[in-house]
Amino acid sequence: MERSNDSKESMPKTSGSEPLLMICTTVAQLEEAQRIAQQLIENDRKRLQTILKTSTDGIHILDSSGTLIEANDAFLDMLGYDRAALGTLHVADWDADRDWESIRRDMTSLLERCGEMTLQTRHRRRDGRVLDVEISCRGIELEGQRYLYAASRDITSRLATERLLRENESRLRSVVESLPMTLALPPRTSRVLNSGWKVWRSHPPSNTTVRRIP
Repeated sequence: MERSNDSKESMPKTSGSEPLLMICTTVAQLEEAQRIAQQLIENDRKRLQTILKTSTDGIHILDSSGTLIEANDAFLDMLGYDRAALGTLHVADWDADRDWESIRRDMTSLLERCGEMTLQTRHRRRDGRVLDVEISCRGIELEGQRYLYAASRDITSRLATERLLRENESRLRSVVESLPMTLALPPRTSRVLNSGWKVWRSHPPSNTTVRRIP
């Protein structure tokens, strides 16, 4: 019997406050985890805001219905709107090339797989003027919701320059073809400037004069 009493006396004593302490510790851990998660979300928001403010491209974010929920000043200026347009403007309001059904199909595909794509289209400004743009877009997920992140770049001037170069090249080619002489570059280049060279090779005149142009 004495041995039994000694055994009882050697057992560690417990306090009724220990369960409460464990609960408090668990609550504190949950609160800390929630604080860290909230801080990460806030950091992501700040990072996004920095990107929106500093980018020269027209960055905009659409929800799954195609409504504009966020945009930087560059995009709003591109379309001629102010920030009052956020939450009310729809992608069909400014896309001048495609109807909503076509846009919706592309959006659904991008959102479902969080994919990305680049395309050329045209944006319609508030004043009715149309801009050529190149868009890079990607499906993203934020706080359990899926959105379309897009960046529009105005390429109106670039396309106009490319068209002008093509027109000038075509005009120059027409002038060269109409010249009453054969034009060819040195033999090492193997490049003929007009069709007169073929005629000259097949039926060279007896009084041919070859002149090198510096």
